[in-house]
Amino acid sequence: MAAATLVLAVVSASALPGAPGGAVQEVTADLIPAVPPERVSPRNLERITRRYLGTRYLRDALGEQQGPDPDPVFRRDGVDCQTFVEQTLAEALATTPAEVRCTLIRLRYHGGKVRLDRRFHYCLPEWLDNPWPVRDMTRAIAGRRVQQLRVTIQRERFLRRRGCSPEVARQYPPLSVRTHYIPSTSVPWLQRRLPDGGIAVFILRVPKAFGMAGHMGWLFRRGNHVILRHASQRQGRVVDESLLGFLRRGQHRFRGLVVLQPDVARWRG
Repeated sequence: MAAATLVLAVVSASALPGAPGGAVQEVTADLIPAVPPERVSPRNLERITRRYLGTRYLRDALGEQQGPDPDPVFRRDGVDCQTFVEQTLAEALATTPAEVRCTLIRLRYHGGKVRLDRRFHYCLPEWLDNPWPVRDMTRAIAGRRVQQLRVTIQRERFLRRRGCSPEVARQYPPLSVRTHYIPSTSVPWLQRRLPDGGIAVFILRVPKAFGMAGHMGWLFRRGNHVILRHASQRQGRVVDESLLGFLRRGQHRFRGLVVLQPDVARWRG
C-alpha cells in the first residue's frame, strides 16, 4: 500500500461544517491514518500549543452546530481546558491544515457521529476505553505513591441536563469508573518523571455525579521544572504557569492528577 494519508469521507456533503445548513452529521475514515510518531513529539506539541497562548477562555467552546449545543464544531477564537487539548492534538495528528476539522470530530465523537450523546464528555474513562491517541502513564510514574479512586457517573442525568431527549438519555446507564492518580502532595517528588508533552488531567477532591476530572492541560519541561499550559478560567485565557504553583492554589479543589502521553499507535481515526 502507498504511504498512508488520511482520507475522510463525509456521509453527506451538505453536512460539512460551513456547508448550507451547517449541520455536521458524521465523519468516517476510509483509511486509518499512519501518523508519524514525530507528529506528537514534545517539540511539535509545544510549537502547536504555543500559538494558542493568550487565546481567550470560553466555557463549553465547541458543540454540534445544531440541537441542544449549537456552538461550532471547530473554532480558534476561544477554548476551554478540554477543547484546548482536543483541538491542539487534532492539529498535531492532521496531515494537512484542511484535515484538522475532521480529525477533531474523530477525536471528540464516538465513531465520528456528531451528536451530543456521542461526544466524549468524560475524558476518564472514554479516552482510554476507545482508540484514542494517548496512553495512561500514571502508575508507571507514581509507583508506590499511586492512589485509586472509584466513582459512578450518572450519564442519563447529565445528558438530560445538557438537553438530550429522555428517549436518548435513558440509553446511557450509570457508568462505574476506577482510575489511578498521583496525589498532589507527591508531585514535587515525581515531577522529574513527568513526560515532556504529556497531558495532565486533574482529579476533583470531591468527585461529582458527572465525572471526576475537573481540569486539564499540557505539560512541558523547562529544565528541572514543569509548566502547565492550559486554558485558565481564572485568568481568562491560555497561559503558562508552574505546575506546582497551580497545584498549590488548587489544593482544596484537586486531589491529584492523571498523566497521559500522546501515542499515535493507539490512534484509530
